Amino acid sequence: MELFLLRLPCPCLLFLVVLTAGRTSAVHQCTNASSILSFQNVYPVQFELSLAVASNGFHPVLSVGTNDGTEEWTFSVTLCMNLNCSKGRSILPYGAPPGVAFDSQSNPIFAVYSLSDVTLIACKDTSCTQNTTSNLGIVGMFGSFSAVPVAVTNDQAVVVAFGDYGNGAVYIQLCDSVICSNPQTRTVDDGLGDHLNVIRMVLDSKNAPLVTYSSNDGYLYFVHCQDSNCTTMQKNQVDYGVDICDLDHYQLLLRDDLPIIFCASYPLDKSHVLSFFFCQDATCQTYDPVSLTFNGWMGGAPAATLTNDNHLIVASTEQTLTGGGLFLLECDELCSTYNRTLLWEYDYGAPLDNLAIAKTESTLLVAYMSQFDQFNFRTYIAKCSF
Repeated sequence: MELFLLRLPCPCLLFLVVLTAGRTSAVHQCTNASSILSFQNVYPVQFELSLAVASNGFHPVLSVGTNDGTEEWTFSVTLCMNLNCSKGRSILPYGAPPGVAFDSQSNPIFAVYSLSDVTLIACKDTSCTQNTTSNLGIVGMFGSFSAVPVAVTNDQAVVVAFGDYGNGAVYIQLCDSVICSNPQTRTVDDGLGDHLNVIRMVLDSKNAPLVTYSSNDGYLYFVHCQDSNCTTMQKNQVDYGVDICDLDHYQLLLRDDLPIIFCASYPLDKSHVLSFFFCQDATCQTYDPVSLTFNGWMGGAPAATLTNDNHLIVASTEQTLTGGGLFLLECDELCSTYNRTLLWEYDYGAPLDNLAIAKTESTLLVAYMSQFDQFNFRTYIAKCSF
């Protein structure tokens, strides 16, 4: 094993490349942008971050949610003015996190729970100075603070997946355009009761939706539409085990039209486990499980994405009694070998709650929030080149 270490000016980013199992990799050239959000004299109990960016790098969108220990959440959405996110402006304040997609012109499209409705907001330009708003229909009670999954098809139709958490139902909404004047609704599941948890969605190469949703009794459900209109569906239920998968923060990725489920677990022996389930079919009837164990506690839920050559990259945190840091892990097709890069060594406080990750054709963005003195918190975005 070889280690290379380079310390940069504060806020204390590091380059640390670990070459393992015969693999070699170039150092990720990572820089840290200025913090673009601050929370002064508050001590939020929980944060939620999400990050999205168009493939050409136009205007990353960062959502930050805070909770002071009450039932009330505050979410702010920042539209970055450059890829570094060194400048941004706040848009769309809501009580729930938005899902984000981009049309063919890189204009953002947001889907968000608003009271008992799901609202679709389509920006008319990349800076979202103007937009159109569509209400997708009454959905009852929302109860998860994960974003509403939204996607845009090749012909610029919009697909949204959402849940009625009061009745335990999951729906797919099909819109023929961003205006969504005549949506078609498909019922995915209506029998989960109060067990419905987190919903994810991706589109396969034929624009057919693949939806996953977790239940708080430990199951993960797969629903794959057989065409873009979702006229028929194939379903499956998987029990990965609550000791293996934190289903509050799992991720759904798609590679060659096959799902990959990524999640983490936190054993009681001061370690953390990153788990991957490589599905061999669209609804994960069979899968290859891979788990990687590391020392130290995990300060927040990890985040994963795929590189252009379909390698997995995971952003995760690690904390021990003597310190810790923010790491990038890049692995081969089935994570049999990997490289691990230390991006940032803790200067004051560890990153809190979940991380967020997004990529363009040539750039990786990692968002994290950290306490930098007794009462202040800031959001940072690290930019890395492939």
